Amino acid sequence: SRTIYDFVTGKRGMDLNQPSRLRSYSQLKLLLSLNASLNPQLREQIAGGLERVSLNPLENDLRVEAQVARDQYAALVDYARRPAGLPARLDRDRRAEMVPLKHGSTEKALLRLANVMTFGLYTHREKATPETTARMELQRRLDYHERFLREVARSPRPEVDWNIEEVRRSLRLISENGAAASGRTAGIAARIFARTEDTETRELCLSSLYRINNERAKKELLSIYNNQQIEARWRTVSAQYLRMAIRENQTIAPADAKTILSLVGHK
Repeated sequence: SRTIYDFVTGKRGMDLNQPSRLRSYSQLKLLLSLNASLNPQLREQIAGGLERVSLNPLENDLRVEAQVARDQYAALVDYARRPAGLPARLDRDRRAEMVPLKHGSTEKALLRLANVMTFGLYTHREKATPETTARMELQRRLDYHERFLREVARSPRPEVDWNIEEVRRSLRLISENGAAASGRTAGIAARIFARTEDTETRELCLSSLYRINNERAKKELLSIYNNQQIEARWRTVSAQYLRMAIRENQTIAPADAKTILSLVGHK
């Protein structure tokens, strides 16, 4: 019966869905306020009808809403210009964003506890220096490219579904700044390697796994080396990177380090 009811009301042009009605109402109000070609009397008549069908009985008319919007914009501009306003807030937010760059998981947990125990009165923020600012900017870029590559990694054929040059550009940035990349990024690079047939993209994936200095990255490289179904040339490149990682004392799980030494050595 519900289906029949929806069919009949739909055929009669009756929109009983509250969100879509509100959206249509807002769009028509905006059109009326921006379109100067309508006859003034017609505009007033339509606007009056809109006010009567408003979902909010306290809705203002167009003139009042326009004035409210202008007042809000003026207040925003004033807030942005005041030294103690928007600039100060952005500075606090940036310094709070720097905390993970300077503290490990245990320290961050203690800082969160301090915030809770003081009912939010204490929030730890780092001192902004050129070094921490540069690290924050780099981390933002890495986070952006990680999110992009995460979407790419869901594709069965990245070179078909995505602009492969954009994928390479993101992988290149990861490869060049691997020391600051996370284990999640390593997993993403490994998935892209497994799903693409593009040679340059695969090379960048392996380079990224080598330069990302954490256990997850080396575990993924070792997995590629051990996979007999992967072409020999890629397994050879993986072996070379693993040897270099051993020589450079990169972060590798002890069990994986033993396996690497037994399989590929360190020469």
